Amino acid sequence: MKKFIIRLLSFLGILLIGLVLLNTILPVYWGNLEFAIKAGQVASTSKKSEILFVGSSRTYRQVIPSIISDSLQVNSYNLGSYATYGAECIALTRSYIFKELQPKFLVLELQNIQEISDGNLNTARSNYYIDYTTYKFVCDYYNSLDDWSTDRKEKAIDNYKTSFLKRTFFYGTLKDAIYYIKGPKVDERMVKLSDNGFYSLETQLAAKKAAQSLKNRRAKFLVDPSQLLNRRNSIDSIYNHQNGSKANKVFLTQLTQLIELGKKCDIKVVYVLYPKMNPDDYTRLLPIANAIPEDNLIDLANPVLYPDLYEIENSFDLGHLNDKGAYLLSHQLAKKLKTLQ
Repeated sequence: MKKFIIRLLSFLGILLIGLVLLNTILPVYWGNLEFAIKAGQVASTSKKSEILFVGSSRTYRQVIPSIISDSLQVNSYNLGSYATYGAECIALTRSYIFKELQPKFLVLELQNIQEISDGNLNTARSNYYIDYTTYKFVCDYYNSLDDWSTDRKEKAIDNYKTSFLKRTFFYGTLKDAIYYIKGPKVDERMVKLSDNGFYSLETQLAAKKAAQSLKNRRAKFLVDPSQLLNRRNSIDSIYNHQNGSKANKVFLTQLTQLIELGKKCDIKVVYVLYPKMNPDDYTRLLPIANAIPEDNLIDLANPVLYPDLYEIENSFDLGHLNDKGAYLLSHQLAKKLKTLQ
């Protein structure tokens, strides 16, 4: 029995040392290869990026930093990455951007806290960023949603708990961690990234090796463009009927805390509400946007104020702009940022 206990303790000791070493070697963004490559570009350049844009594909595919840089006479970079949603953006901001990159302006995409699906529970991409602080925030947030059933809350929290534990012990993701340490292969899309991090969907579609799924996505939109008008009308209706809607206190507190943490690092945090998201997202996000200080918010989603961003000729698909649309959005974004300097 004594030998068994000694062996068990030895095993646990070796396991603990291994976990500590892995967490020491791996950067906080290791599970998001697109973000990792972009972060490497930002860190390696001799000119510091004074404005950084962080978010999902709505940032990645729609914000053209060169337009921002020319307008504001500063260096800027687009750190947007595919499927980099609310909780992940907040975690990357807190644990990496504030500590390592330290821009003057951090422009964060305002978006919902996504649930983790059962199919993504074993992927490093969905759990690498979930430390205890992120896990606790997400649990508190889901528990505060009065319009969710108890079953849905429990399921969402259980999946985050599972992901948190898998991340802590690298269960199911150890091979991904080793893959990153050995040096991941960079795909053609990332090789072609411009020096400011923007890569449009139109440019990707025109590439010789464009994915069939992207072609299908574009074709589906062109077959029935009326769906964009329906989305525009739905979003317009939400803007017109938002009076009295209350912001979620847990989510709002998290966002305002980031603003205050940014101030301590001499970083101004600005949240941006982009157009063409799922209408349900605006139902929850608009009350939060209205509660954020005006100096820390840019709203580009109102169809009445920005009708061009909802036009078919400026759209790549239902949720994203094409090159022309990205140009228009970036100019509007530059104007708004200029007033906040």
